[in-house]
Amino acid sequence: MAASVSGTTLIGRIRDLGGYRDPFITDTMLLGWVNDSLAQLWEIVIKHDPGRVLSAANVSVVSGTAAYNLASDFYRIKGVAVADDASPDGWTTLERYMWPERHGGAFGADKLSARWDVQQGQLWIWPKPEWSASVRVEYFPTAPQLATAAGTFDSINYWTEWVVFDVLVKCALKAEDDAKGWAIERDRREALIRGSTPQVNGGGPKTMVSIYDRSGSRRRRLRW
Repeated sequence: MAASVSGTTLIGRIRDLGGYRDPFITDTMLLGWVNDSLAQLWEIVIKHDPGRVLSAANVSVVSGTAAYNLASDFYRIKGVAVADDASPDGWTTLERYMWPERHGGAFGADKLSARWDVQQGQLWIWPKPEWSASVRVEYFPTAPQLATAAGTFDSINYWTEWVVFDVLVKCALKAEDDAKGWAIERDRREALIRGSTPQVNGGGPKTMVSIYDRSGSRRRRLRW
């Protein structure tokens, strides 16, 4: 279960462990490094435990419009599906637009044959829709950032410790101290973060699943 952790708490732990004090390393510097470390941690979580931070938003696609704004916290896309009453869960996954398909001849004009891509910060649908429907965008939001020391983020398991030790590496480098010990502790927490993924996802092996489209054509995908 996630626990709310403030910048003040993180800064206090960093100073208690490292002994780095003002004015050599200020709270402002530490908060900046905390945000840098949060962004780095986010990449680790997205890679090794994506379900923890995956989000979704619906976009109303209308006929004649190809480009749509994404969520304000959008960072990286996972996939896109279109509403489909004939699908068991009400959605059909759309394929991503590929460069060889740029002339529009590789797919039909109906909504289940549409392709998508993210360009210039917007969701694009190809070919330009001649249909209207709800489209579900699954995406990874931007990393949490603390505007002030009073700001908080939701920490799970070893996330807080990873951030603390990563900032201590940065402090040691600035002080021209030996950062190896802090780096070892950070890497140990990272191994624990990576190792927790199978328990979250049920520990099952990778499997190949077959997905059939309306024409009966089969597409095979690797599923965790």
